[in-house]
Amino acid sequence: MSFSLSTTTAATAVASSVNSSKPSRKLPVLLFDIMDTIVRDPFYHDVPAFFGMSMKELLECKHPTTWIEFEKGLINE
Repeated sequence: MSFSLSTTTAATAVASSVNSSKPSRKLPVLLFDIMDTIVRDPFYHDVPAFFGMSMKELLECKHPTTWIEFEKGLINE
């Protein structure tokens, strides 16, 4: 059985139009929280030790929104 180039091209065009008319399928997303399991978060141990305070003292002293503003670029050092 032999196909001409135009028949093969037409069949490919039909197949691609059928595939493009299907709604795109959303794939599920799986997220892993790896902090303090695979990756060690230094905030709870190293930051209070650096300043020579307990975690409670550090949390009482730090401003509640400064870190977020710094991360967003709203303020600098």
